[in-house]
Amino acid sequence: MLTGQQIILDLYNCHYDKLSNLTELEQFVKDVMEQFYLKPISSYTQKYEDNENLSLAIFYNNGHIIVHTYPETGFASVDALSTVTNIALEKSVMKIRQYLGAEKTKTTYLKRGDFGRLNDMKPTIHK
Repeated sequence: MLTGQQIILDLYNCHYDKLSNLTELEQFVKDVMEQFYLKPISSYTQKYEDNENLSLAIFYNNGHIIVHTYPETGFASVDALSTVTNIALEKSVMKIRQYLGAEKTKTTYLKRGDFGRLNDMKPTIHK
C-alpha cells in the first residue's frame, strides 16, 4: 500500500520582502527541492491583482510543495505532500521556514495512505 506524509506549516511574522517577491521565492523553493533530490517537474505561480498575496505550487514525481503568502500580515502557509515517507520533505519545508524568517510556527504532520492504522486519523502538531 502507498504510504506517505503531509506537512502543513502556518508561519507567522515572516519577512515582508521574502513574502512579496514571487520570483525569488519560486527559485528558492526549487533550489531547496533539488538540494534534497525532490526534482521539480512543473510549477504554477499566481500574484493576485487586488492585493499583495502570492501562491506558488511546485510538483515533483511523488508530491508537491505549495506556498501561499500574505505579506501585509506577515503570514505564510506551506503544504508539502509526499506519497512516500521521505525525510527530505521535512528538511525542505524547514529550509523554507528559515528563508521566510518566521518568528512563530505551527507545524502539523499527517501520515497519508495507510488506512490500516487508527492512530493515522490524528495529526501530530508542534508549536
